[in-house]
Amino acid sequence: MVRLCCRILSCVLLSMMCLAGCSWKDAPVQEGMHIEVNFSDVHRCSRISPEILVYNPPRGTAYYDVRVSVVGTSPERYLGGGRWGYGGLNADGADVIPEGGLLNTYRAPCASGGMSSDRTFRFTVYAMSRESATPLAISDFTLTLD
Repeated sequence: MVRLCCRILSCVLLSMMCLAGCSWKDAPVQEGMHIEVNFSDVHRCSRISPEILVYNPPRGTAYYDVRVSVVGTSPERYLGGGRWGYGGLNADGADVIPEGGLLNTYRAPCASGGMSSDRTFRFTVYAMSRESATPLAISDFTLTLD
């Protein structure tokens, strides 16, 4: 009986330690990172990615994983994206993913002229570390084309 109680107590304590560690580790995910996408007509329906400014990226960011999807479809239809290495903050306090920086799998938003869901797009930026597959922070930017 004592062994059973010790096992249960050990499992409970281990679970509590893991949960405490997870909540501490996950706390920065919602803390402050936001993005701005400088989208213009040259980026519409092209393979040229727009400039993306990442404000307040979390400490430990090694690179960004960027994804573009169509909003309003279930599930959201993935258009493409790309990766960009963390470059440090500029004078405005932002890290810059330059225009044209996302190569290979990037596909720009292109309004189909049909349903309104085909005109709203989401840029999602994941701040990633080299040590973990879990994002340090996530930020979205929604764009509606006419």
